[in-house]
Amino acid sequence: MMTLSIALTGRPKVRISHMPARFDGLHAAASFPGLSVGPEFIACRLEEQALSHIVSIQTEIRDPAAIRAACGRLSLPEPVFGETKLFSSTAVGWAVLLPEWRYPVVCDVVTAKIAFDNFGGRWGEQKHLDRFLQGYAVEKAKIESRRRGHSVIEQSLDDGSVKLTIQVGGVA
Repeated sequence: MMTLSIALTGRPKVRISHMPARFDGLHAAASFPGLSVGPEFIACRLEEQALSHIVSIQTEIRDPAAIRAACGRLSLPEPVFGETKLFSSTAVGWAVLLPEWRYPVVCDVVTAKIAFDNFGGRWGEQKHLDRFLQGYAVEKAKIESRRRGHSVIEQSLDDGSVKLTIQVGGVA
């Protein structure tokens, strides 16, 4: 059984525990497309028996279905694909309207880059973007797990994190 917890503390964080002994960061990227190993953004702690390893995972926004699912889970308007005007530029991709943000966040699923202008928090609080990114990571993990025939149980925790229990090849 694999347990994936995605926590929101400043930036989203992922905690993976109870993994196979041969699990490593490269396996994480292969198991969950859209999650890639990287040095920043989402910290990941891997625990196996008495051993503990620190692995970093960077969320790449590459799946329109997971973008739509993240918007749905956060009760945001449906994302719209196209060219979007930001303050002093334009961006092409999936435009996501975050609460109280002056301009949308634009997700380019080809490059996995996110374009936004919140003027250092004056035009939109970072916490709303962090919640969207956490929601995307949770929804992408659920989509990929179910696509592979695994069952998923989601639990919201008091600290703002989300715990996903993924039963490999069966019912959780």
